[in-house]
Amino acid sequence: MRTHVSENPDKDAGEHLTSLLREHSHENILLVLSGGSTFALLPYIDPSVLGPHLTICMSDERFTRDENGNNFLQLTNTEFFEHAKVAGASYIDSTPQLNEPQQVFTLRMQETFTAYMDAHPEYYAVGTFGIGEDGHTAGIFPAPIKEFTSLYRSGELYVSLTQTQAPYPFRATVTPTFIEEVLDEVILYAVGKNKCENILDYMYNRTFEQHEVPALIPASHPQSILFTDCPTLMP
Repeated sequence: MRTHVSENPDKDAGEHLTSLLREHSHENILLVLSGGSTFALLPYIDPSVLGPHLTICMSDERFTRDENGNNFLQLTNTEFFEHAKVAGASYIDSTPQLNEPQQVFTLRMQETFTAYMDAHPEYYAVGTFGIGEDGHTAGIFPAPIKEFTSLYRSGELYVSLTQTQAPYPFRATVTPTFIEEVLDEVILYAVGKNKCENILDYMYNRTFEQHEVPALIPASHPQSILFTDCPTLMP
């Protein structure tokens, strides 16, 4: 993992993503976005790199139709999404259908990803990921190794889970297999004092396993870069 430290990591991350999208503009692109704090880089993506060759989706989802909880519905309220629609980009809607069971939703999403890859034998995929204060990333949460392996290392690309966190305990997410085998490049984004302390602890000062700190999964991708404002990491 490369590390880019600056006072404007959101701007730098957005501009880096812009450069990747421009570099691969002659290819079909799958852009996998995380919600939460990583939305901060979206305003810095140059609309000129968006187009019909681009398909946008969320890496993980809160299984709800609440527009304040569902990541995709929050994405639709951004200027980036409006620019993408105007440019003719496609998207994978991860809003649960009315009365759709969680497992049916998960299967539908996995089949949608598989269909995209079948329809585009050659594509470029890039994903953005945050680092939670507990070490989680996307919907991949720390768990005892047997539980973690059973849930996230099943070989599937997309799985559902239940977390105790309120108010949205029902989740669905891409898996480590998706990150490792589908994505060509990874952008990690973590800002703020608490995130700085976590980055230092999780990735520099101590040794953890992936089931303890799932953020190590995207960080271990051979083409990953972390954008942060952590002053301790300043060169």
